[in-house]
Amino acid sequence: MRILCLTPALSMRTYRQMRALSDRGHEVSLLYQGKGGSIDLTDIGDGWKRFELLRTSHHPLYQFRTTLFPQYYRKLVEKETWSKEHDIVHTCSMPDVLAVAVSRYARIPKVYDVRDMVTAFERDIQLGNYLPPWALGIPPIKWLALRTIYERLISLEREATLNSDARVYVSEHTRELAQKKYGISQKGSVLFYNYAMRSDLKPHLEKLSDTDGELHIVYEGVLSSDGYRGRMLQLFMDIARKGVHIHIHGMGDERTLKLFKAPQKRLKRYHFEGSLPHDELMSVLTRYDAGLIPFLPYGADRGYMDTMLPNKLFDYLAAGLCLLVPPTRSMQMFISRSGTGRTYTGGDDLPGLEDIRSVRIDSNLYTIEDHISELEDLYRSLS
Repeated sequence: MRILCLTPALSMRTYRQMRALSDRGHEVSLLYQGKGGSIDLTDIGDGWKRFELLRTSHHPLYQFRTTLFPQYYRKLVEKETWSKEHDIVHTCSMPDVLAVAVSRYARIPKVYDVRDMVTAFERDIQLGNYLPPWALGIPPIKWLALRTIYERLISLEREATLNSDARVYVSEHTRELAQKKYGISQKGSVLFYNYAMRSDLKPHLEKLSDTDGELHIVYEGVLSSDGYRGRMLQLFMDIARKGVHIHIHGMGDERTLKLFKAPQKRLKRYHFEGSLPHDELMSVLTRYDAGLIPFLPYGADRGYMDTMLPNKLFDYLAAGLCLLVPPTRSMQMFISRSGTGRTYTGGDDLPGLEDIRSVRIDSNLYTIEDHISELEDLYRSLS
């Protein structure tokens, strides 16, 4: 099958899906506008039919044009989907403008991959991507923004959802939310997790806890003090103060890295490990006992956090680690069904080492190669 993937940001989810399809012998053309942080330390490799960065104009208002107006991408979509070089086109959400352009102008079956939903975010968070805080603090400007920009974003999500031939969702809760909002049927709406790859399964190293008898928890991923990541640093310090080792394999800008490194000078069980190439990281993760998702729900981000089922959750499973997840909808639903972890509400609410060790993980159940046929079946049902 000849697959065209048009994505606004090359994420680990999209990369793994397309990589697995390419490895199965499909011809994959992957066109992207930018890269997400999770993909930066990954070897993209070869074997693609095409792998190409899409260029967009950079005039002062380009963000409005390229994220709000599908007609901007009409020529691109027509060129790629009218040429008879592809059998199916796979697009991704957030922003939804590419997916809408495909739903309007493509002449081949259209699959819409819903990583995030606009309507899961508070309105002010979405508007903050377009207007500075001082502008949103002026009632007439905010009123106008809600009736133009925000209504446009909602309209695009609806159009992408309803006018695509099939939809792929990252979690049960996200799919349920979309079904409730848009009345879509179960048929043509597939659940597909952020699975790791078989190459991520590494021989297990000796556990640090086997040496000292203490619990060792790890976090891997982007570091930030903003948004839903805003309480990560405090949580890490609380864990270390409670006598549990926290190991941080994180990436971020220079100021953020300095901020997250500082506590290890005064907290014995706080370990800032830095960043590693993905392949090496997957081996190192096996030394720990549990993998932490540190996004505790609070404030305006709570609705979005209920939809999250992050890539790192499946990295932890690939390393055979017990999951430690916050009490958010998608993650609670996943561990309840799979029995792969425990929930917690803060640094003083962590399970003990023996409880962690009682969780049994079969890493082979969560690799993308064992599930990619579900995407293939969806594609074939449309062709």
